[in-house]
Amino acid sequence: MNHVKNIAALLLAAASAYCLSFAADLLLGRLFGLFPDTVWLPIGTWSGIFAILFYAAASLSRKRWPTVIPFVLFGGLALFGAIVGSHPHSYLVVAVLFVVAVLRWRAHKTRIKITPDDFVKAQLAEIFSSKFIDAETKGFASLSQEIPIFQRVNLDKYLRERQNAICNLFQIAWDRNTPHAIFIEHYSIMSDDPRVKAINTEVYDRALSRAQEAGMDTFGFISRVFIGQIIPQDIAISEADYSKLYEIYGTDFTSLYISFEASIRQYRFVK
Repeated sequence: MNHVKNIAALLLAAASAYCLSFAADLLLGRLFGLFPDTVWLPIGTWSGIFAILFYAAASLSRKRWPTVIPFVLFGGLALFGAIVGSHPHSYLVVAVLFVVAVLRWRAHKTRIKITPDDFVKAQLAEIFSSKFIDAETKGFASLSQEIPIFQRVNLDKYLRERQNAICNLFQIAWDRNTPHAIFIEHYSIMSDDPRVKAINTEVYDRALSRAQEAGMDTFGFISRVFIGQIIPQDIAISEADYSKLYEIYGTDFTSLYISFEASIRQYRFVK
């Protein structure tokens, strides 16, 4: 899976490097008086595409090389073009590409070092904190006013199921984003926590493969399971209410997963 992510990141980074080289060439060419004022819109467009593709590439891979090599290669091509060409601003385009490559390479080294135990304990402490409970209770009250059927949902059961689902999202993010050696040594670090054991009903186990078997995206599947757990079986829920809850929790679980993933990638795990 990591190899596939690295290749995908490499391709996205290559596309982003091309977009940046094009935007830089237009911008610097305009500043040197080579292009008319009409190039400002293409400059903004290509710059925006570069930013989106670069962010996607950087988010996809934990490694540096997939997002560095394309900028070095395009920088080399731009340097060759500058040498054989006649436009001096081409050397500045080369500089822009090489600067991005260097910054990306150095940015990876600034990650904070932390042990897996300390990181996971800190994350779980938030999930089981009174602050979390207060925020979720307020969200529950708000939904109860918006969706009447929610008034028949047990609050304590809802809070436990929220913690259960979120812990499983954290587990998925941990499994997919930690280095292999760290994953092998600490694969059960969350499931061994007594608080997690107390709420884990195993209904989200194998969520990734079960979602694929059902032809659903992972977070939509988790949303469906979550709704099935919090709504009493003897209560008939309308299609409109179900669709609304499915959208609310599908979006929420997606955001939480992205947040966990981003948090994991901020750190360099050490023993």
